[in-house]
Amino acid sequence: MSPDQVDDRIISANARSGITVVRCESPQELLHFPSIDGRFHFANSLPLAVHSLNNTAVDHLRFQWVHLPAEFGAASIGGVFETPWDSNKASRVVVSCTAQAGWVPTTVFTDRYTFWTGWYPWNIQYGDRTPAWSATSQAASNGRISLGDDWLNLLTPPTTSPDVGSWRPSTIESILLNAGLGSSPNAITADWLDQRSGSQDKVALVEAIICSVIVDGLSRTGRYRVFNTSGASSQWPLANYNLLPDFEKRILRNKLALEIPAVNPENLSTIEASMQISGFSFKGSLAAYLAMTVLLTHLLMATVHVIYVIRSSRTSRSWGSVAELIALSHTSQPAFDILANTSGGIESRKTFLQMAKIRVRNTPNLSNHTYHAHHEHVELLFENSAFTNHQRNASEHELDELHNELSRHAATWPLNIAEIPTYTGLDSCSMSTSVERLADNEEAMDIVQPRRQYG
Repeated sequence: MSPDQVDDRIISANARSGITVVRCESPQELLHFPSIDGRFHFANSLPLAVHSLNNTAVDHLRFQWVHLPAEFGAASIGGVFETPWDSNKASRVVVSCTAQAGWVPTTVFTDRYTFWTGWYPWNIQYGDRTPAWSATSQAASNGRISLGDDWLNLLTPPTTSPDVGSWRPSTIESILLNAGLGSSPNAITADWLDQRSGSQDKVALVEAIICSVIVDGLSRTGRYRVFNTSGASSQWPLANYNLLPDFEKRILRNKLALEIPAVNPENLSTIEASMQISGFSFKGSLAAYLAMTVLLTHLLMATVHVIYVIRSSRTSRSWGSVAELIALSHTSQPAFDILANTSGGIESRKTFLQMAKIRVRNTPNLSNHTYHAHHEHVELLFENSAFTNHQRNASEHELDELHNELSRHAATWPLNIAEIPTYTGLDSCSMSTSVERLADNEEAMDIVQPRRQYG
């Protein structure tokens, strides 16, 4: 895909997602771990002696996993966090935590905005959480994922850092250190015990770090099975990723596109993913063919019309636009009696009901203008106007579909009202609301001839 293209794929798959809840107790002299009552409800804290707790004063933090006995309920694992000892080597803060991990059905989702940055859970079904819990079961996986030492050692192996000297913190200790929980001020114990200094925020930060580390480990469990580990690790291909013929067409048709691995079906976990690609497609059907025929016909007609207008330099042979009607009205004589109420606006709706016609009139001989060689031009006339000298021919037809919907401004030429000639039948209202000149024209008029050019 080129950099100019936009990846608009939307992909989702139904899978199981890891979920973890963690509860930590406030620092106390005697360690108390929160217990779990029933499915996943935290209950009262119970005391527990941690024999692996080291009382040797050190200047760095420490963290260790603790296996909790059955009386703590459906707990996956416990944890103990120790702050660095104070400067007097007399005390430090110890925080005890209980964690429960499980699986929940969810929809893993990514869209065109996050396709290459990550997958996000959606539609999490908390009620179908696994492993299932039973009040009478004593199994290690009753209502939770049981975390063993081998898995925990892989989850938090020791690291090396030049900033901590000879101390080799585990990965979770390194995260706690970078979160600012490894400082050793003189009043560190008082800060953790004082509610006003934000001790609850520090405990919540420890809970969030433990929870995120366990969830991250669950999300990567069994990931090594996805790759074929033969050869160099940088070139590991996907395992059992064999495409069937016409792979792309099978995906679009919602069919099986990969070969089923030749292994025991009990060792397989099938995950069905759906992909949505935005775009336009053409489906071969009768309705689609008819629609495309109409669309292409309209496109062809529009193209021919544009070419005709460009080559002929004429918009049309009629008056079908406002611009053409305005140009026609400017070359026509005024109609004072019909448009008497169009001074500074149209005062009556009867003006819009007047019927108009278009006729050819003779013009004076304008020798200075070669384009008036025919001495004829087209005018817009009104049927009931008292100032038209037109005598209708037998071959004339009224253009009833044309209506004059254009108002005339009262301040048109001439400005001197005394220059307006007097006509019989023109009332005072008409004279007061229109100051346009009505020029006498005794020339003959005729109908407009097609394919003939007028001045």
